[in-house]
Amino acid sequence: MRFFLITIFIFCINISKSQNVLVIDTSTNKVDLLDYSYIYIDSNSIKTINDISHKDWSYFGKIPSFFPSNNTVWIKYSFVNNYERELTRVLFIPYFHIHTIDAYLQEEDSIIQIAKTGLMRNEFSKKSNIIGYPINLTFKPNSTETVYIKYNQLYRPLRATAFLLKSSSIDDIGQISNSFLWFWRGIYGFSLVITLLIFAVVRIRIFLYYGLLILGINLFVFSHVGDIFLFMNSDPTDISSAIDYTGAFLISFSLILLLNELTPMRENNAKMWRFVYYLIYGMLPFVFLSYFPAIRLSVFTYVIHNYIMFVSAVVFISQMYFLIRNIYLKERNAIILTVIYVVYLSAGFVDIILPNIAILGDSVFVYTSFLSGTFFEVFFFMLLIIKETSEIYTQRTMLINKQKEHQKEIILTMVRSQEEERNRTGCELHDLIGANMSIIKQRIKNDIELNPIIDQTIKTIRNLSHGLVSPMVDNDEFVDEVNQMAHLFSTKKQKVYVYFHKWSRIKNIESATHIYRIFQELLQNAHKHSKASNVYIQFIGQNNNGICLYYEDNGIGFNKNKPSNNGLGIRNIKNRVRLLNGNLEIESSKNIGTIVNIEFVNI
Repeated sequence: MRFFLITIFIFCINISKSQNVLVIDTSTNKVDLLDYSYIYIDSNSIKTINDISHKDWSYFGKIPSFFPSNNTVWIKYSFVNNYERELTRVLFIPYFHIHTIDAYLQEEDSIIQIAKTGLMRNEFSKKSNIIGYPINLTFKPNSTETVYIKYNQLYRPLRATAFLLKSSSIDDIGQISNSFLWFWRGIYGFSLVITLLIFAVVRIRIFLYYGLLILGINLFVFSHVGDIFLFMNSDPTDISSAIDYTGAFLISFSLILLLNELTPMRENNAKMWRFVYYLIYGMLPFVFLSYFPAIRLSVFTYVIHNYIMFVSAVVFISQMYFLIRNIYLKERNAIILTVIYVVYLSAGFVDIILPNIAILGDSVFVYTSFLSGTFFEVFFFMLLIIKETSEIYTQRTMLINKQKEHQKEIILTMVRSQEEERNRTGCELHDLIGANMSIIKQRIKNDIELNPIIDQTIKTIRNLSHGLVSPMVDNDEFVDEVNQMAHLFSTKKQKVYVYFHKWSRIKNIESATHIYRIFQELLQNAHKHSKASNVYIQFIGQNNNGICLYYEDNGIGFNKNKPSNNGLGIRNIKNRVRLLNGNLEIESSKNIGTIVNIEFVNI
């Protein structure tokens, strides 16, 4: 019985060991090495391969993700080649942001180093077209070989997932991942340029925030997929970490502002909003310090990394709370933004958060979900931004139209006040002063010297009152009034000529009054300032009830751009033209004369 139990125990041990040794199968293209992993932690980071090869290794068999520390992590895998020929395989580590990787192969009692790679080295990193580190392996016929992988990740999270692939599979992975990544770079680079260009033109903040978000995601991905090697041969001081932190800050900073532009979150969560932004601003000194190599490669980077990750988590969770609360409050865009945000956040959890805390393992394409999620995000965020911008412009157009209407009402009120004052003054001149002058004339009929003076005064009063009182005439009387006004202003020194061409009836009496007053202002300006000998004014009828008033003189001219030359008369003309939705053009040159062209549509 005892012999039987011992036999069973030894058999179980052999089965257990056989389960942890990978027997290579030529029909299998990809094998996850999770179930074949053994681990040894060097807490002092000083042991060599010879020191640890004979140590007691612990079976790991878990997702190989480790929290930041200064420990050196050793992982070994054993492989059996039962074939009568050599087999070549690739041990592929898909996570790129690993400082240094050393690979050793043990054949019987001999151990040789077969790879030195990692982002701080350039032997393999820059030559690879894939995200990760491929290590070529050759297994001799009928052999059992062990591979040791040494990971050194200075105070950064470590993700040490590994796969055993055929050479053809790694080539396919390289082609697919490289094509996908360049497509992603193109989409996001194009989106970044277009967004910032639109902001430079329209100056709407939502485009700035979205541009900063895209830039942050670009920098984050740049640091994690090895784009540093597009510009450098290696990264010996781990500048990728500083770029990573910068991207994380820009994402946290701009995401909240962008979401707030699309749905009101700040006003609904004022205190929590301020608290979150205090945390975000606290990231700035850490990001700044991370650009110093001495700090970045010291234990302080552990503090930087943990604080930035903590704040990022607070930001993502708080925004989810804000969005859900906005759904409850029935705020605009809240539901669609929550859907977009959940997809975006889920992609980040699948490829970044959960693998970092050893809940979810990496695949051969580490960032597929995250990059795919960003495609979803860029498309729907852009649609929402276009929608919001359209609404902004619609509201702005409505506001501008309201302002124009308000200005028009102010001008109309002012013009009507002027007309009322003119009418009052004209009536006073005609009814009171004119009547009194007539009485005075009757009383002093025989005074030969005073009679001519009184006659001239009465004529002047009559002309003044006629010019002040609004004519309020229809089309037929309008022509007569204009001709009479031209006759009054004609003198020996200045002749006024008025012409009517294809003239049509002005149906609106108030419009006729405004045009008459414009004509009157032109004559008064010519009389007071132009020193012209000839003044020509044409009234021209146009199609669709349009009217053109064309003024020309041969006077001294004036500088229309000089503020002092834009007096009350010019302002009155501009106000009345604006009330009638007309267009005013003034051309004037010194000692050549002045031309005024005024066009009205649908009078």
